[in-house]
Amino acid sequence: MFGGRCPRCGDEDIEIEEENHFGGVIEYVVCYECGLNISVEDLREKLVKIGRNDPCPCGSGKKYKKCCLKKNYHSKRVYSE
Repeated sequence: MFGGRCPRCGDEDIEIEEENHFGGVIEYVVCYECGLNISVEDLREKLVKIGRNDPCPCGSGKKYKKCCLKKNYHSKRVYSE
């Protein structure tokens, strides 16, 4: 879904935690670097697909296809608040 990195800050030290709620299990993505604590379901709604011609999320100013697409540095989805 997001390549094992925090979708907000890109840190690789994230954890998936589970909580039981009324007989069901809710999974949360937790990043201690930026403080992100969001359920997996809510995270799926906030992830926006990166198009090949969109600006690269690394901030280089280049198009995604000319920058990080081949490096596979970012997942194909970006966190949008």
